[in-house]
Amino acid sequence: MGAYTPVSHIPEEAYNEAVEKIVQAMASAMVKEGKPFLGVLYGGCMLTKDGVKTIEYNVRFGDPETEVVLPALKNDLVDVVINTMKGQSTKLEWSDEAYCGVVMANKGYPENYQKGAVIEGLDHCNALVFHMGTSTKDGKTIATGGRVLFVVSSASTLKDAQTKVYEEIKNIHCDALFYRNDIGNKGI
Repeated sequence: MGAYTPVSHIPEEAYNEAVEKIVQAMASAMVKEGKPFLGVLYGGCMLTKDGVKTIEYNVRFGDPETEVVLPALKNDLVDVVINTMKGQSTKLEWSDEAYCGVVMANKGYPENYQKGAVIEGLDHCNALVFHMGTSTKDGKTIATGGRVLFVVSSASTLKDAQTKVYEEIKNIHCDALFYRNDIGNKGI
């Protein structure tokens, strides 16, 4: 129901284990089998008391993680993709900012939820707003999905990014939506 970056409370050893023993191991195995992979390989991992465990792999960007990671990318994403398609690596450059993003979901999500509620105040929201489940009807934005909006703010610290995103969410009005109020707490 949200995401933030950086995730500084994860030990470096756990990060290295995830990269080396899971993601790079998978990519190396694909090369060894004659099926090299060029593209986005998303490794969903969980840190447990027994170490890092794989939850899933996707050949797409993770959602909603991507919405807080890509705004921090200083490189042009199109250039990165084109270079990847050509088999060329790109040195990625990142912002020093912290990012915090919160999903606004339809009440009842993920089970039963109603569609069609009008969302107001988006033009007063000074944050990145990703539309996940919206549509336009008669010139108004309406909620049509379970996860409806993803609101992202950045600042020099995670605490400030968190404060900012929750302040900006107050500008969005729709009685049919709810959100968690603790996104980023573990990282602060």
